[in-house]
Amino acid sequence: MSEELLVLVDGGHGLGTSGKQTPDGEKEWTFNNKVVLGIVNGLKKYKGYRIVRLDDSTGKTDPLLINRTNRANALIRKHLADGGTRAILVSSHHNAAGSTGKYTTATGVETFYIDQTRLNYQVNLGGRNVETSRINASKKLAEAVHPGVVKAMGLRDRGIKRGNLHMVREPNCPAILVEGGFMDGSIDIKALRDAKKLDAQGKAIADGIAKYAGLKAATGIPVAPSAKPSAPAEVKGIGRVKILADKLNLRDKPDLSGKVIRELHAGNEYNVYEIDGMWYKLSSVGWASIGSAKNYMEYTPHPKKETPKPAPKPVAPKPPSPKPAKPAAKPVEQKPLHRVSADGKQVNAFRDEANALNQARESLKSGAKDVRITKQ
Repeated sequence: MSEELLVLVDGGHGLGTSGKQTPDGEKEWTFNNKVVLGIVNGLKKYKGYRIVRLDDSTGKTDPLLINRTNRANALIRKHLADGGTRAILVSSHHNAAGSTGKYTTATGVETFYIDQTRLNYQVNLGGRNVETSRINASKKLAEAVHPGVVKAMGLRDRGIKRGNLHMVREPNCPAILVEGGFMDGSIDIKALRDAKKLDAQGKAIADGIAKYAGLKAATGIPVAPSAKPSAPAEVKGIGRVKILADKLNLRDKPDLSGKVIRELHAGNEYNVYEIDGMWYKLSSVGWASIGSAKNYMEYTPHPKKETPKPAPKPVAPKPPSPKPAKPAAKPVEQKPLHRVSADGKQVNAFRDEANALNQARESLKSGAKDVRITKQ
């Protein structure tokens, strides 16, 4: 029997669904998707789970709700047949107060769980007991997730509610639907347009799932995004860096082709032992890039220790002798700069073409559609 948790996540309506948008035409899926990605990344801190996404991860299609829950129930049946014992479903949405195409005063976060049971609820005692257990578990899941979402978004708490909604009614497992704010709310839209808040909402949901299911931290993976920054360490090396990027790879050599050892996260600090261009050595084998714009890490060199020097012995002055003029240094030929851009935004810049090619490959693997290298 496996204690692995099956986590089913759903990103709500697709890009082509009419009406599911802000008064300015921003599609609900663009907000939901950032939250779902935050859930996926947030759960990486934990072990003992398997995650499956029920919506179209590209947003190009909008699978029918019945198709989503039918797939969810098929996955649950297989999970149980394979010896699994637990499954949950979380559906991410963002609210709308009206259909006038104008911004409103509506504001706040709310989380729904099942309101009414299915038609067979009253048929027999066994079925009723199963449904009652699922309702109670759904409420417990909502209670674990909801406070973190409210805190992450910084919006009004509209509470945990029961609702007759398909995505919480039809799955054969505990299920909740999170409304992370109002797309047509003049207050909420500012939070929804903040990618960091949506990512934080997703990570808060992940932490709530872990709390509900009792997931343990994954060995060797730092729980840094929601953890307190590391305490100041012993002064070693030549300086110290503070990680500014949400996620930064630590590699086994100062090159993008280096093997990723682990991830570093914003707020953590490390000693620096060596600098090679844009690469900083943070351990005996680990290197991380400060970025071409120096926006991945903040480097502070250790102050140099002043050692007292002995007083010089008096020396009789010598007449100055003319020094031969040094030949002018030959100008060093500067290699061309290779700028790497992904989807219209510059990602990095290198003098070495090989590094630029490696960066382009990594951007493509990360999901970029249009990656270009411009030589200057």
